[in-house]
Amino acid sequence: LGGVGASTPRIVFKCGEDRFEILTAIDGIDQAPYFARRQWVSVASGADLPENELQAYIRRSHDLVARGLTKKLRQELGIA
Repeated sequence: LGGVGASTPRIVFKCGEDRFEILTAIDGIDQAPYFARRQWVSVASGADLPENELQAYIRRSHDLVARGLTKKLRQELGIA
């Protein structure tokens, strides 16, 4: 979750390069500050993104981030 202290709660997640431009064209979805270069987006509460799609993007984000970890760290975290 992001936007602590902001008037609108936000969810921030990583997406693939192929989805970054598509997602940031949707109302309520912006490039995540400081992380846009690595394809992170910030989704405002009430953005025009169905809940089932948001959940799928969050699961995909977890997979993308986990793949970037070392094998040892993935094992330590139980996501090997």
